[in-house]
Amino acid sequence: MTDAKMKRAMVVLNGNHKLFPEQVDLLNDRFGPMSWGILTVPPDGWNLSEISDWVAMFRPPSCYDLVIASPIPALLVKLANSREDERPLLWAFHNDQRTSKEVPDGKGGVRLIKTVSPTGWKLIC
Repeated sequence: MTDAKMKRAMVVLNGNHKLFPEQVDLLNDRFGPMSWGILTVPPDGWNLSEISDWVAMFRPPSCYDLVIASPIPALLVKLANSREDERPLLWAFHNDQRTSKEVPDGKGGVRLIKTVSPTGWKLIC
């Protein structure tokens, strides 16, 4: 687990990505400039055990709000926060395994990237 200092709100962000200025403005307007932090997800991701550890850390009083910087979680947020009596049970595919792959770097060389393995999937709820 990382040493990220928990704030009132935490933005979960892939280590290869950065927030856009408009996103920073929205966070500052909603939570205040000093009340949110970024929890960087390693480019290789987290395994299921690490995810479970973070879930425990996100509970108050450690952290009150969680912002996930990705389009797919927006769907999950809308479902999870719906006030309707009946909503679907949410499931997700998860894979702890990564494979290394060499790709052209655009300069005549290659660079090594990590991708999710085609095997090792779990369906979690």
